Amino acid sequence: MIRFKLFFLVFFFIFGINANSQSWLTFTKEELGYSGPIEDLKLDESDGSVWMSTDDKLVHIKIDGTHETYSYSTLSDGLDVVNVRAIHVADTGIICLDALEGILYVTFEPSANLTVVDNSILSGQYIYEDNFDTLWLGTKSYYDEGFFSFYDGEIIEEFSVSNCDLTVNTIYSIQKDQLNRMWLTHWNDGEGSGITLVDGAIWQRMHHGNSALPTPLIPNIVISDVGQVVACTEMGGLCVFDEDLHDWTVYNMENSNMPSDHVTNGVFDSDGRFWAIFSGTASGYTENFIDWTIFNSENSPLTFIANSDFIIIDEFDNIWFGGYNRIHAMNLETFGGWMGEQEASTTSVGLNVYPNPSTGLVNIQSTSELAKIIVYDLLGKEITVFEEITSQIDISTLERGTYIIKSIAQSGENSISRIVLN
Repeated sequence: MIRFKLFFLVFFFIFGINANSQSWLTFTKEELGYSGPIEDLKLDESDGSVWMSTDDKLVHIKIDGTHETYSYSTLSDGLDVVNVRAIHVADTGIICLDALEGILYVTFEPSANLTVVDNSILSGQYIYEDNFDTLWLGTKSYYDEGFFSFYDGEIIEEFSVSNCDLTVNTIYSIQKDQLNRMWLTHWNDGEGSGITLVDGAIWQRMHHGNSALPTPLIPNIVISDVGQVVACTEMGGLCVFDEDLHDWTVYNMENSNMPSDHVTNGVFDSDGRFWAIFSGTASGYTENFIDWTIFNSENSPLTFIANSDFIIIDEFDNIWFGGYNRIHAMNLETFGGWMGEQEASTTSVGLNVYPNPSTGLVNIQSTSELAKIIVYDLLGKEITVFEEITSQIDISTLERGTYIIKSIAQSGENSISRIVLN
C-alpha cells in the first residue's frame, strides 16, 4: 500500500515538472559514484525512477534528481559478484544477471542483500520481459550458454545450439513482437551471426548472405507498439523489416541524412518517432528513417563514445541516454530542452489544440484570454509568432514535422503543447 500511494505522489510531482520544465538532467559518473561502464539501464515503472548497473554498483536515480548507490561488495555478503551485466526492475526488487554468479536478487528493503536465485547461468548478458511476465535471459562471452526463459523465480526452458535450431549461443538481444514471434540477435567470429526469427516451431536465421541485411553485426532489435521491427547494425545502418517481402529495407548514410552507419541502439516514442544512438557521433530522431533531426555535442549536452548505447523512454515521455561517463534525461513534451536553456517555471493555462496531427489549420481553445502564441521547433528555435489571436492559427506554410506551441495569456501564464504537422 505504501508503494501504491507513492506512485500517485510521484505521478503528480512528475506531471508538474513535465508541464513546466525544460531542462536536461545530466549526471556524471563522478556524481553518481561509479567507476567503469554502465552495463544496463532500466526503468522502475511504479515511480518513474531509473536503475543502472555498473561494474561495481547499483545506482538508483529518483525522479527528484537525487540518487542512491549500492555497492555489490556491501550487498553481496561474501558472494563473488564481479559484474552485473543486466538488470530487471520487478515489483519488490531488482533481478540481476552477474557474469559469473548467475541470477541474483535484491529487494527494495533497506537491509537488503543480494541472494543467489540460480547459479547455473554463467556469462549472463541480457534480460527482456515479455507481455506474459516471463523473463528471457541471454548470455554472451565466457561460456555462451544460449538463452533461457525465467518465471516466478525459476528457469523454465533452456535454448542452445544443442537442443534447437539456434546457430550460435552468443545472444545480444531478445524481443517479442505483437504476433508473439521472438527476434534474436547474435554474432561470433564464425558463420552463426545475424538475426533469428522464432515463429512457433520454425526457426529462421537471416544474415547478410540470405537477406538484405548488410552486415552480420547486429547489436539490437527494436519493436514499436504497432509491430514495426528495426535492426540496429554495426556499420550497416538501420534495417526495417518488410512483412510483405519478408526481408529488410536498409537505411544508411547513402539514402538518408543519418550521421553514421554504426547504430548501437534505438527506441520508439509515444508519437511513433524512432530515436537512435549513432556510436561515437550523435543521437537523433526520425519519422521515416530518411529525414533525421540530429543532436550532437554542438547543439546539446550529450557526449558520445563508442559504447554510449542505452536509450529508454518512460511513461512520462522522459528520454534517457546512457553512456560510459554520464547519463542524460530530457522531457519530450518540452521545447528547448537542453541544459543551460532552462526557463523559469510558469503557471499553466488551460489550452486545447486540435486537430493533432494537423494539415495546417489549428484550432485553439483556451480558458484564458491569450496575448500571443509562439511556435518553436524541437530545438527551441522560434519559428513564428501569432499576436492577433482568434480561434484558429495557420501553420500550413511550415515544413512537415513536430512543433511546440506555447500560448501566453494576458495574465502572463503560459501553456505548452506539442503538435504534428502532416
